[in-house]
Amino acid sequence: MKFKITFEVEGYVLKNFIDAVHAEGTTPDLAAEKILSAYIENVALNNYDNRVAGNSAESFSDYVALTEGLIRNCKKYPIGQFAKMILRGLLERGVAPDYALSEMEKANGQVQVSKFKIQWGLYCNKNFGISFPLLVDEDRFKLDKTKFYNTPLNIGGKKFHLCSQWTASHREPMENWIRQYLPKWFEDAKPEQREEMKTFIANA
Repeated sequence: MKFKITFEVEGYVLKNFIDAVHAEGTTPDLAAEKILSAYIENVALNNYDNRVAGNSAESFSDYVALTEGLIRNCKKYPIGQFAKMILRGLLERGVAPDYALSEMEKANGQVQVSKFKIQWGLYCNKNFGISFPLLVDEDRFKLDKTKFYNTPLNIGGKKFHLCSQWTASHREPMENWIRQYLPKWFEDAKPEQREEMKTFIANA
């Protein structure tokens, strides 16, 4: 069985290879092995130096891995605690984009729409499996305090109360929401925000 492998190398590597082939007593195979080994070692050393200096480049796959690690580590929490600690923490750190935040204040249950005097919308039901709004402001919280956590959360300078109506069936939708938004947040965040989020994840 044969495999064809295509890859790129720096220009100076190719030049060194050509010079080595022309050297007396050197075969192309030996020259390639020597030059490429030196190149790989140099790349490895540079990557190590960057990691030590804290300059290692992170990719989207790294952010996906961080997200999956958070979800995996939080399996120990009951769904209510997961929402109260983790979802709350992510919302306060700005993981939800503005358009999602506005949809989180809507409900798809007619009773909730009437009671809380809010708009009808499918976002909360589609993404979290709830008929209630995920977030209500202070005024709407006073209309029914039994469906939301008492301790408010702060998002962009505004206070909200998080829905408390969770069952085990809501865990998967909540985890999937985190998978959808957290890696993207990491990609767009400032370095200091990323580091703070990593600390939050490590302590979860």
